Amino acid sequence: MIVVTDPIVITITFVVIVLVLIIGGIAIAVHKNQNTTQSPMPPYPAQAAQPIQPQALRITTVVPFTTPVVVSDNETLALRRDYSNQYLRSLIAVYSNNLLIGYIDQTISQTVAPIMDSGVNVAARVLSSTAEQCQVEIFSY
Repeated sequence: MIVVTDPIVITITFVVIVLVLIIGGIAIAVHKNQNTTQSPMPPYPAQAAQPIQPQALRITTVVPFTTPVVVSDNETLALRRDYSNQYLRSLIAVYSNNLLIGYIDQTISQTVAPIMDSGVNVAARVLSSTAEQCQVEIFSY
């Protein structure tokens, strides 16, 4: 009987055994799937996409300023998708007179971004503001 005490040899042996067990399990699963006579069914019935109703978009949120700025009540702010951010795919930037002033909250952006991407025009109207942030109503037009 041979006793192996080298940790590298033990680790390699363990990995090989695990791989053999995994590959064997995959081969059995594939073999079972090939022997079925039923046609595969989709997990959920296909649903037709619902048309977006732009008139229905009215969301109120707060935009923290990233740049010191003064905005007026009832001022219309431009919303633009920010595709350059690789971590937040649905990021929406807020502009006043072509100056970046902040970003829409990520949870709201996840709702509004697909609407903007579908071609619906979306903007924001200032409801109130302080030195640090403004409350806006996001709307479609």
